[in-house]
Formats: sequence, C-alpha cells, structure tokens
Amino acid sequence: MSTTARVRAKFVIVPTVLLVLLGLSAPLRASTLATLELSADRGMPGQELSFRGWYYNDTHPVRIRWNTVDGPVLATVTPDTFGPIHNHFRSIAGILRIPPDAQPGPHLLVATQDFAPPGKITWGVPVRTRIHVGQPAAERTDVPTPRRPSTVATSTMPDAGQLILTAAAGALFAGVLVAAMVLFRRPEPSP
Repeated sequence: MSTTARVRAKFVIVPTVLLVLLGLSAPLRASTLATLELSADRGMPGQELSFRGWYYNDTHPVRIRWNTVDGPVLATVTPDTFGPIHNHFRSIAGILRIPPDAQPGPHLLVATQDFAPPGKITWGVPVRTRIHVGQPAAERTDVPTPRRPSTVATSTMPDAGQLILTAAAGALFAGVLVAAMVLFRRPEPSP
C-alpha cells in the first residue's frame, strides 16, 4: 500500500473511531443512578409529603427544589450511608411541603446536590420526579380503575433508539477496525 493511501486511510479511520466513541459514551452520560421517590404522586397546596432516594454522593446537602434546578428549595437533607461496603452510596429521606401557592396541574420536584470533589463521581444528580397538584379528576364508577404504584420514581434508562444507535456504532467501529487491519497489514515477502 502506498504512503498516500495510508495517510488517506488514517484521515478516515481516526475521525470515525472518535465519532464512534463519542456515540457510545452518549447513553452513559445520560444515565443516572440517583433516585427520588415521593410518598404520593399527587397532593394539595400546603400538604406535607415524605420523600426518599438513593445513590447520592458524599455528604454534600441535597436540596429538593420546586419545578427547576434553581427553583425554590422545599427541603434540604444530608445524605446518610446505607451500606457498609459502599459508603459512597448514600440515601436521603425527609419531609417537604408543597408550596401553598402551587397552581393545580403537573409539577416537578428536582433533587440537586453540589458536585463531588475531584476524583469522586457525582451519581447523576440532578434527578427529578413528577407530582400532580390539585384534586383528582372525577372518577367514573363504570370503568375499573387500574392499580397504580403508591410512589413515583424517576430513573433514566436508554431507550430503544439509543440502544439501536449504540449497537450500530459498535458495528461501525468493528468494521473500521477490520478495514484498518486489512489496509495496514504488511505484505508477505515474496519467495
């Protein structure tokens, strides 16, 4: 293979490898380990609800905020260790009050925490969960009501599109590696 062909191959292979690695890391960046659960999925303005969560980092305070990452703080708690083996996995629990002036409808509760010191991992914070404020809609008695969980938990998992994209990127990466091996193999010496 000529030197020019090898240089051209490098200009194709290196960017392709970088794009594949970037594509593979995107679903990992989007995932979260931290959780936030409420004692109920709906409430009235001024009502108190209990909350809990897992996989928070270190002992930095966790703030439960209303609707946005910089919204009003409804509660502040310090994470506790919940495992003797992994003392950097910490849980939270507490009570919050729905703002008295909360408008009826869906809202978010967002758990925020300061970033970890260098060398430690922040486990996917902020994390959010939904709550509906106001009276439930009038229920029809002629239709059976499906069972609903008593708590609401939010977790981010890769969806089918992300998994397919990751698989395609992996196949592309494997193809690039095979092409590189073919392009850069040494010719066998002639007898």
